[in-house]
Amino acid sequence: MADSDNIRYQFGSIARQGEGQWPPTVSAPGIHYTTTVDARAFVNPGSIYFVAYNRTYEKRILHVLDVRHGLSFYEQRPLYIDDDARAQSTTSLFDLLCEKFSDEPASLHIMNKKPFSTDVDIMWKLVDFHEEFYRVSSKLPHMPFGVQIWAIPEPPPLEKTLPGPRMIEVTKHATHVNEGRRQAVVIDGYYLPVNRNDK
Repeated sequence: MADSDNIRYQFGSIARQGEGQWPPTVSAPGIHYTTTVDARAFVNPGSIYFVAYNRTYEKRILHVLDVRHGLSFYEQRPLYIDDDARAQSTTSLFDLLCEKFSDEPASLHIMNKKPFSTDVDIMWKLVDFHEEFYRVSSKLPHMPFGVQIWAIPEPPPLEKTLPGPRMIEVTKHATHVNEGRRQAVVIDGYYLPVNRNDK
């Protein structure tokens, strides 16, 4: 389960999303759990993204973290459900994972810019969070079928960039056109193969 440093090379072999952008459904420090709409957030250099999904991609979590709010699996965060734009409650990421994946395993992923920061204190906080990520994965009701840390790829060439800010999506609809394979995560309009190591 080593850190996957770079997945830029995949840009040449994965399919382009449809043109246009949808508004984000969550921002730091919120958590979006959905079985209906896609979960979306702007890609910011100072943000960290936690993604979880089940084998069918029906259950999906996108959590946007920022060092300013603290990097934690146990702090209470605003929770957004499906297409509700208002947070109806708060929960911790760990409690949500235990609740929503109580009957089946999930695949878990962390994504952040690399290098994340030149500030040594911030980098140690990120290292601690990454280590806690692996500890948390072993405490869930079911052993995850994927546990990975990824570096967010650099933006694609300007001529292949979608208009507007960079965006990450966690979707159940993304399909690799050439091979008919399902993907779960889209950044900059490109499907990313974060599920390639799922067991």
